[in-house]
Amino acid sequence: MINEQPIIERTKGRRLVLHNDKDIMILNLAFGPGFYTSLRAQILNRGYDVPAGDEMASLLYSAYCPGLTSQPEFIEVRKRIHENFLWVYNKNLWTDKGVFVVKYLKSLGRNQFVLYEPFNIDYEKKVTELEKKILKENNAKEIKGIKFSEDGLVRFAPKGSYKLGEMSSQEFAKDGFIIASCGEQGAEKLGIVSSRFSNNPCIDGLDIKYGKSPESGISSVEDVCRLEFVGCSYNSRSFGYAFGIKL
Repeated sequence: MINEQPIIERTKGRRLVLHNDKDIMILNLAFGPGFYTSLRAQILNRGYDVPAGDEMASLLYSAYCPGLTSQPEFIEVRKRIHENFLWVYNKNLWTDKGVFVVKYLKSLGRNQFVLYEPFNIDYEKKVTELEKKILKENNAKEIKGIKFSEDGLVRFAPKGSYKLGEMSSQEFAKDGFIIASCGEQGAEKLGIVSSRFSNNPCIDGLDIKYGKSPESGISSVEDVCRLEFVGCSYNSRSFGYAFGIKL
């Protein structure tokens, strides 16, 4: 149950919103349009971090919260998600057993857990690496069947915990891929956000059949008359936007 209320505080072209009981600072204007990797580099070069799913959920929750929707900063958020889309700095590796989600924040560095470049990467080796990171850690935790590494940067949602396609807002908030992408509280926030749209939310991902090779994707969120969370996007899409943040 979410017990935090979004806040807004303007200061020098930035705003503060509440995220997991802590303030995060977000630049008022979005970077873009541009590629996933190029916008990430621009944001990092400015000394900011990029929003992964957890942070994006808090941003959207604030932008769609009654009482704040008329604020110019959040009009900008809704404009970007409606006219284009917003990049979510998660990387996903879809396997025949489930999906790994990796938060691609500044703290990870530029070369760690690069899941989609180069395209001839050995994904089977990457699966083994991620399994060691999350499935064999003594201090890894599990939330509603979703495994989280000790540092929370790597998550795994097994098949059966998530589904692809259209669903109700209540199902969306409890979906395993959304929990892996945004955390338990972030998933609840996105469920509330999705209820503000006229149509049911949707998840776009990959269904890897048994014995087939893993495939990678990056995340984005879009307003297509409903909230759509995409887990199989690709860097060559050139018209996305992103916000710089300070945790």
